[in-house]
Amino acid sequence: MDSKKEIGEEVPGVKILGRHDRMSDYFNSGIKKASISFGSIGDVSERKFIFKELKEIGFELPIIVDGSAVLAKSVILGEGTFVGKNVVINSCVVIGSCCTLNTSSIIEHDCKTGDFVHVAPGCVLYGEVNVESDTHIGPNTTIINNLKVGENSMIGAGSVVVKNINANVKAFGNPCKER
Repeated sequence: MDSKKEIGEEVPGVKILGRHDRMSDYFNSGIKKASISFGSIGDVSERKFIFKELKEIGFELPIIVDGSAVLAKSVILGEGTFVGKNVVINSCVVIGSCCTLNTSSIIEHDCKTGDFVHVAPGCVLYGEVNVESDTHIGPNTTIINNLKVGENSMIGAGSVVVKNINANVKAFGNPCKER
């Protein structure tokens, strides 16, 4: 479904069958599962649009967990969520729908995310962090215990979050500051 690739091309070994405007045809032909395989860099609107469209058609969006990831038994993952290589998710974590937890990120105990959250490679969310929906956490960001990151926010790469972040802001740095 990669819009920058041609139908018939392969993206890491998977043949592109068509574009999203043909999803109803695929569903009606018997294909009942679909996956959204692109992330976000601060803007989740395309992922939300495709997710909504797939759900309205009737597709099931499976949870995809890489075999190298380590998840506690008590972890709850929302529909259509992707957990990448070497991700560690500890006990009592709840992850929303259509989230991306990317390579080598660590989500510690009792954390929670809303829907459409992107946690980039190398991030660490310490215990009881709440990341609200539609938020992007940039690569190698650390968020210390008991903090909240408001919805529709973007945390820049390498940030160290030491206080709550409001909704609808861009924030970055060490310590992380709203801009």
